[in-house]
Amino acid sequence: MYKDEPDDDHGDLDISKPSPPDGDLTTGEILLCVFCSGIACIIGIVRLIQGKPGAGKMVALSLVFVVIWNILRFMIEVSMQR
Repeated sequence: MYKDEPDDDHGDLDISKPSPPDGDLTTGEILLCVFCSGIACIIGIVRLIQGKPGAGKMVALSLVFVVIWNILRFMIEVSMQR
């Protein structure tokens, strides 16, 4: 090791949160897709245009939850009419 370089290997544990691998969605992004599907879809499309990894998964997941929420809403409306 050179004199000017800091000594980084002190045997300390690195407790910082590791970043997810490229293409994986973070927990916040998944929650956004579940609870705010329309906004997540728009964000995913913007990221897709920018070429960021995981953008396609975000768009797909948000569209899936748009369909799920609409099916659930339809089922509730039908049950309320009876």
